[in-house]
Amino acid sequence: MTIAGHIVGTPGYMSPEQAIGSEVDARTDIWAFGCLFYELLTGKRAFAGETLQDRMASVSEREPDWGVLPPKTPPRITALLRRCVQKAPDLRPQSVTEARVIVEQSQRRGSRWRWAGVAAALAITATGVFWTRIFEQQRNMIHVPTIIRLTTDSGLTAYPALSRDGKLLAYASDRASNGNLDIWI
Repeated sequence: MTIAGHIVGTPGYMSPEQAIGSEVDARTDIWAFGCLFYELLTGKRAFAGETLQDRMASVSEREPDWGVLPPKTPPRITALLRRCVQKAPDLRPQSVTEARVIVEQSQRRGSRWRWAGVAAALAITATGVFWTRIFEQQRNMIHVPTIIRLTTDSGLTAYPALSRDGKLLAYASDRASNGNLDIWI
């Protein structure tokens, strides 16, 4: 799983909650699916921008240009795309199965929608595989810090500072028992 507070993903395809490092769930994948499906149909990114900041702002603040969808886009597909990229996760389809059923019902035998549906299904699969790999890599990269005691002084030991070359540690301690803090190396 992703870690709350950490941002992992591709700008322009990340959901608003993902872009700010909030907790994510399957509805984030629905968002990414919507972005990819939009791009497959229009040849343009749903949330574009020249810089990383522009793409992140686009995800949070703008709507895709619905006017560039092909004129013969079935109304159910347009409605599905609009639902997939809703800013609020609760307004998106709750599962990829729900999205798949709508795509399959909109297909006409031999039409480009049949191929768009196949491409959308591949996009869903690729997104799942991609995120699974990212999550596995992230899980393997998590390092739990180990605390190692460097002094055995009784009393207060504080204000550590490492030398520039990293070979010496200076710290303050009252171990001399005179009540004053002395600097030790």
